[in-house]
Amino acid sequence: MTEQRLADDQFPRLMNKQTVAKFLGIGQNTLESLIKYDGLNEAAFKPSNLNNTMFIKQRVVEWERKVGL
Repeated sequence: MTEQRLADDQFPRLMNKQTVAKFLGIGQNTLESLIKYDGLNEAAFKPSNLNNTMFIKQRVVEWERKVGL
């Protein structure tokens, strides 16, 4: 992780990619790699009424523990 992150309770339950990057304390390029190659996509979904991928915070936390970040 490259940045110090805020406390978990300061982030919403549903997050877009930019917010997830801040949540994990990483840059956008690193986030894209984690989604593509390391299974972070398991925490994502794309609502039919939005043109945006969203992430469930609890699933991101579970993924984080699973991979040991």
